[in-house]
Amino acid sequence: MPSAKSFLSAHPVGVYTCARCVPVANGGRRVLQWRFHLERLAAGLAMDMLLDDGLRGLLEGTSTSLQMKLVGMPLDVTDTRHRMLTVLWVGDDQTVSIHVHLCVMPQVSLEDAVTVLVHGAPRDRPQCKHSKWITDREPLEQHMRHVEQSHATQLKLLECILHDDSNRLYEGLISNFFVVQDGAIYTAPQDTVLPGSTRAQVLAACDALDIPVVLAAPRLADVPRWRAAFLTSTCWR
Repeated sequence: MPSAKSFLSAHPVGVYTCARCVPVANGGRRVLQWRFHLERLAAGLAMDMLLDDGLRGLLEGTSTSLQMKLVGMPLDVTDTRHRMLTVLWVGDDQTVSIHVHLCVMPQVSLEDAVTVLVHGAPRDRPQCKHSKWITDREPLEQHMRHVEQSHATQLKLLECILHDDSNRLYEGLISNFFVVQDGAIYTAPQDTVLPGSTRAQVLAACDALDIPVVLAAPRLADVPRWRAAFLTSTCWR
């Protein structure tokens, strides 16, 4: 089964979302945070095309049908691997085509600290999860590989953190970025980054635990004041 990236690259560009699917006890699969993903699709469609009541109804109907098919999907009870569900919407205010893809969730072990590269400007329309970003970020990914290969010692870069001229740090290519500083969690404002599903969980946990959150992009100049920094992505566990 091709990866989600290969699937998206093989289709016309459009608004999409990627969600984690987990096995359920009675068979089939359940989509985690599906309402969040549905709302993010709607927000992206509103930015990319006219989102009228008819299209919103189609979005809701497709959501219900898709979840029913996943729940009823035959499942080997010994297969406990998580899946990645990708839903891509392609079209304009006249026609829409919907493409769905399901593959095994990439296995990325993040038990140890990781290394990132600060490089690249913040993207345009970051709130819209659009498949054009896959092509737009290729030069940044190539630069990461070049930095790895040119390093004197073995270097593995997990992510590339986008920054502005003031060296404020926004997000990774496929992740959200957080810093623990001065007793609070710092992360870029929601209108300057893609609102990731795991980011939403972090913010909800902070609210439940009364952990202060500052919605301001962390500054590279403040590194000496950082207690920790971390990344979140639905692809990582």
